[in-house]
Amino acid sequence: MSQPHPFGQRLRERRLARLATDPAFTLRRLAGRLGIQPSYLSRLERGAAPSLSEDNIQALARELGDDPDILLALAGKLPADVRQALLAAPGDLLPLVRGLVRNPALAPGPSGQLWQSYRESQHLARVGSFVRDLATGEDSWSEEFFRIFGLPPDAPTPTFESFMALVHPEDQPVVAAVRARLMADDGPVQYAYRFRRGDGLWRHAKAVARCERGPDGRARRIHGTVQDVTTERQALNDLRSVAQFPEANPNIVLRLARDGRLTYANQASAGLLESAGLAVGEPAPQALAAAVGQALDTGRESSLELPDGENIQQLTVVPDNTQAYVNCYGRDVTAERALAKRVEAVTRELAETRASLDAVLEACHDGVVLVRADGVVLRGNAAMARALGRSGGPKTLPGLHRTDVFGPQTAPTVERDDLAVMASGEPQLLPPPMNAVVSDGTTRSLQISRAPLRDADGRVAGFCAITRDSTEWQEAAEALADSRARHQRFFDDAVLGVFRTTAEGRMLAVNPALARLFGYASPEAMLAEMGDDVSAGFAEPEKRRDVVRRLTSKEGLLDFENVYRRRDGTTFIGALHARMTVTPSGERLIEGFVEDISERKRIAAELAASEERLKTHLRNFPLPTFTFAKRGRDLVLADANKAAEALFRGRIGAMVGSPAEAVFADAPDIYLTLWSAFEGRRGDRRALALRPPGAAEPGLFDMTFVFVAPDTVMLHAEEVTALAKMRESLQRTSDQLRSILDHVPCAVYFKDPAGRCIMVNRAVSEAFGLPDAPLTDLPGGSIHEPETAVRIADDDRRILASGQAETFEEDVLVQGRPRRFLTTKTPLLDEHGQPYALCGMSLDITEQVELARSLQSERDTLGAILDHVPYAAVLVTSDGDIVYLNKRSHDLLGYSHADIPTAEVWMRRAYPDDGLRARVMAEWLAVQGKPCRRVYPVRCGDGRSRWIDFVAAPLAEGRMLLTINEADPRQVAHLLPGTRPAD
Repeated sequence: MSQPHPFGQRLRERRLARLATDPAFTLRRLAGRLGIQPSYLSRLERGAAPSLSEDNIQALARELGDDPDILLALAGKLPADVRQALLAAPGDLLPLVRGLVRNPALAPGPSGQLWQSYRESQHLARVGSFVRDLATGEDSWSEEFFRIFGLPPDAPTPTFESFMALVHPEDQPVVAAVRARLMADDGPVQYAYRFRRGDGLWRHAKAVARCERGPDGRARRIHGTVQDVTTERQALNDLRSVAQFPEANPNIVLRLARDGRLTYANQASAGLLESAGLAVGEPAPQALAAAVGQALDTGRESSLELPDGENIQQLTVVPDNTQAYVNCYGRDVTAERALAKRVEAVTRELAETRASLDAVLEACHDGVVLVRADGVVLRGNAAMARALGRSGGPKTLPGLHRTDVFGPQTAPTVERDDLAVMASGEPQLLPPPMNAVVSDGTTRSLQISRAPLRDADGRVAGFCAITRDSTEWQEAAEALADSRARHQRFFDDAVLGVFRTTAEGRMLAVNPALARLFGYASPEAMLAEMGDDVSAGFAEPEKRRDVVRRLTSKEGLLDFENVYRRRDGTTFIGALHARMTVTPSGERLIEGFVEDISERKRIAAELAASEERLKTHLRNFPLPTFTFAKRGRDLVLADANKAAEALFRGRIGAMVGSPAEAVFADAPDIYLTLWSAFEGRRGDRRALALRPPGAAEPGLFDMTFVFVAPDTVMLHAEEVTALAKMRESLQRTSDQLRSILDHVPCAVYFKDPAGRCIMVNRAVSEAFGLPDAPLTDLPGGSIHEPETAVRIADDDRRILASGQAETFEEDVLVQGRPRRFLTTKTPLLDEHGQPYALCGMSLDITEQVELARSLQSERDTLGAILDHVPYAAVLVTSDGDIVYLNKRSHDLLGYSHADIPTAEVWMRRAYPDDGLRARVMAEWLAVQGKPCRRVYPVRCGDGRSRWIDFVAAPLAEGRMLLTINEADPRQVAHLLPGTRPAD
């Protein structure tokens, strides 16, 4: 096998490295950005020899972040600049290159010893070198030259004009003159100039240059060195200024000998000497002499203060290293001492102000916070901490940013208002409250007033915010409004007639139910007609006076039963429930409600008759019914209906009054259950065995025990022996069904209307990794993620409500992996048409969906290719479906894909003549699956006919690719005799 080309290896390594950090950096994307076919790049990566142009390789290097020179070398090409240089001076450069190949130690780079030594020596000496080729005009700088000028070593070498732009304008003539001098004289020439370094600083340079001449005596190159001498020049200037320092110093400078004599005093010390009565050569005052002695004895500096007229001078006494004398340096601290006193007073005032501010902040019920311009809190009070949800108190506020105390939804709004106040410089007082999400996640209703804070220069340095937390007040107001609304709705929606009147009979308020009860269309109509005389609603008006009298004499809610008169004159019996209240002003009010009990009265009358009918019904009830009552310490048989008489073969009548133990002597379970129902004061239902008198064997009975207060238990017995056998058969059938479902390859499950699983097959349990766990009776959605469970529950409710089956695709997370299912859900209806369960079947189609996506991607790729081919193309399936037609096909034929979705539609539109269409179809069927060429006249989308040349190429799976071109009718008329283009 041949070795892969190194160019393709490097291309693949670089592309895969980019792909690891950028998943979108695919081979297709790289080819698109370069304007190259992806298949060509793929062949390069597999080892094909590169044939790219230099521009393409340069662009490829930029996309890959690679060195273009390396890629050019791997492709067998030279960079244009290198090629140009070799061609310009082959006699000079080619031997040098070959010498470097033979002796790598001379080459530049980490392995070139001579080159490395040369670079290091220049760096240590801080000397850079340059060469200017006068023939080509190119300059070459050493690495140290770049470093001196503060430029990146790997930057392109500046041209001579760019170099001159870095030279100080005053020194540019000097540098230009050096070049002219070297052209006339070989040199060397020494010169100095100033230059601007890359960081913008002006530096001083010292340079030496000489000229190299060729065999013909003409100047060929200029060689030179440059050295940054800024530090040396600065040191020389500093040395000159130090010599003038003491005398020119505006502060006091003294020198005293060890014996305390003043040996030197500069001009600035004249005032101090005059105040102290001191002259050069005389002994110093006692305080100064003591400081001199201390400094010389300890070898450390000492200081003291001396009066200088109205000023105060602070002298620093510095001993000499030889301890033979001291130097004293004075400093006027008069203003400093006055400032210190002022600072002390201001500090004290500031402390008092802060104490007052602290007291105000702590006493303030509103939240107060001081904030810097960048949104960082300086301080705040306890109320502010509470408003912002900070349980740690005000000490937790300093240093917090607005993004730390407000949620991400609120912080941008707060920041906008903060910046607006600081930009305008005007306070913003009592704005509308805003709902703010604070750091603890709660939503607070905050009214934030702001005022700008200014520094000493009057510039806005921040702002003060006063926050009123109206959350609880707003919640209380909302609760009150909600309560009022609920009470009003209760008043308006109450089914009972509610009213409020005065004791004198003036009606204040009625609800719609009362208005309807009295035959009025609305409460307003009732108030308008009988609002001043409530007694008009009584069939006997004097009854109202009795009501008022009773309410006046008693407290609480009282009940009355009266006959009331409706607006149309009819009457009804109403139950009045009313109470009397007294307003703060002393007015007596009557509140209550009226209930129409006419129907209740009628029902009560019918109830007695109904009870008698019930007894008759119970007597004739088709199920055997026994009534047991507590007598003393026993439950005795009090009654038995006709069905019970028949069950006991006419013997139950003789047992009335007998204890239950005797009635069910052969069935102790029935006797015990009777007592259990009685003592538990509850009903019970059990399947128990009983052998009635005369029966050959015991039967199974479904027995219902009903406790009837206060001391009765009724027993209904239904023989279910045959039903039990049917249930056993049903269980066997259910087991067989489960066995069948467990071998179905898709998930099958049944749910009740509440979403609980009634039954699932093995595929469901294994899919969720719970093969041994019982999934039935689990709450709905317990095996799914919360969001998925909510969506599935919504789907189930919708399908149960519609009563129709639905089939759809859904995504479900199964054991941490997303899967795609094709699901069919259908409601199961009872005999009344009501859904009692939901049956679902879900088939995992994840692999099919991924395959379909891959297929669609390939189709998109094919479509993109066909859109760029230089001819019209149509892709047809074996079923006659037109999968794709490109833009050239649309332009040529005038039909879009929507116009001709299938070959059948195409035939009808393109060949409206039935005979021609039949002939064309017959010919196409004859060559199906074979390459062929046909020319036909075609009716195009614009209504005109054209001769079209079709070339068919068979593809896999029965598909066919048609390439289409317009044909010259004069050349193709012989191909289809008898056909002519339509007009």
